[in-house]
Amino acid sequence: MNQNAILLIHCPDQKGLVAAVTDFLHKNNGNILDLEQHVDKANSVFFMRVEWDLKEFGIERTKIDDYFGTLIGKNTK
Repeated sequence: MNQNAILLIHCPDQKGLVAAVTDFLHKNNGNILDLEQHVDKANSVFFMRVEWDLKEFGIERTKIDDYFGTLIGKNTK
């Protein structure tokens, strides 16, 4: 089984998105392997792809979406 996870994000651009995502991963013992992000300035849309190691990650693979959505996704305005 692959020991890495990949999160793809697109949402309205706002300050603090990279910090929120990387803080979530750090707090749950995730080791970031690759991160790419950019903003479509014409449409003010933020895009991010982040891959991290799951070996010591504190959230079960099947629960990551629920935790991230609740803690980060729904708290951005």
